[in-house]
Amino acid sequence: MERYLKELERYWHRKFDELALLDIPEWQRSSWRHIRFVNDQRKYLEYNLNRHHSGDLDKTVVADLGCGPGLYMDLILEKGGLALGLDFSLETLKRNHYSGDRRILGLIGGEISNLPLKQNTLDVALLFGVLQTADNPCEYLLNVSKAMKPGGMFLMTTLRQHSIWELPFWPLYMLLAHGYYPDVKSGGSELIRSREILFPMGQDEKSQILKRYKKNQLKRWLNKCGFHKIHFSYDNPGALLPHIDYNSIMIYVKAYKK
Repeated sequence: MERYLKELERYWHRKFDELALLDIPEWQRSSWRHIRFVNDQRKYLEYNLNRHHSGDLDKTVVADLGCGPGLYMDLILEKGGLALGLDFSLETLKRNHYSGDRRILGLIGGEISNLPLKQNTLDVALLFGVLQTADNPCEYLLNVSKAMKPGGMFLMTTLRQHSIWELPFWPLYMLLAHGYYPDVKSGGSELIRSREILFPMGQDEKSQILKRYKKNQLKRWLNKCGFHKIHFSYDNPGALLPHIDYNSIMIYVKAYKK
């Protein structure tokens, strides 16, 4: 599978395969540094599933694209949804808690840049913590859009790029800890090298390539790819000004397929 991946995706494909072999908690196999990030995303998913479908998710196809070890499958199954998982790390899928579980539609080895799903198949699509590892993020969004039914709900979380004017609110030690230095010239997504944000293990390399995105950039891509009713929030909903709170590392996105 790796021969089909581009440079950034190939890098993370190897990393996730390595993580899958380590004796660590499942949430760390998804490369989150703190379990808080996973818990916040679980709450976000549960809240929006309840709003989008007031009753059970009977015959509703919910796909977790980049499912990893299956951190959100239980929420989908509890609501009665038809859960489907996809991940480009076969080692991770082998160790997925729901591998062989007859309650789910299945676990698929594949990449979003070459999504092996028919068009107009998905009622709900999740893309949690995946876009920051994409070589071509707009291509990811377009492929997900093609696989979704009209009116389907799309939920996504990804790393947020902060504006240069926000940095005075960030203590110096925080910037250094996150290895974050804004590229003022790019005006768009930027590659950063981070020691801390995703990988939890001390023996991992210090250089980890990730992407961050601005809200307006994501909105342009989503509109271009056939989404509307786009709503953004942050991983600390209580913060009136997310840029002065270190918890607003991620941006949460909800949109609907036209």
